[in-house]
Amino acid sequence: MDLLLAAIPPWSFYAALVTALAAPIATYLISQRKISGRVGTSEAAQLWDESQSIRKALREEVSGLRQEVAELRDKVDAANARERDCLERLAVVMASVEAAVPPRPRPAPTPDPSPSPSPRQRRRNDGTPSQA
Repeated sequence: MDLLLAAIPPWSFYAALVTALAAPIATYLISQRKISGRVGTSEAAQLWDESQSIRKALREEVSGLRQEVAELRDKVDAANARERDCLERLAVVMASVEAAVPPRPRPAPTPDPSPSPSPRQRRRNDGTPSQA
């Protein structure tokens, strides 16, 4: 056994010991970096900044559209109120016109000058029904 230990250089023992201690520490630090939620690369940081600016622009656009929708709803409500007012005035005017103008008498229905032929009249001389 002493011969085996003598064949191994002393620095390799220390290297193995440092590696055995450094590997778990490095694994821990790498996993913390991935889990931390921070962006480390320049490309990822640039994409993050672009997405933030897009979100901000969309928020501003949505806010402006909400304000525009509110204004349009107010205009529609005002137009509906004007329409109701116009319909009420139209009803008043129509009532005054109907009261001022006497109604026209409806003509009596006139009888049809050519009544439809009876089934007997539809038959031909040879006794077969005609196709009317």
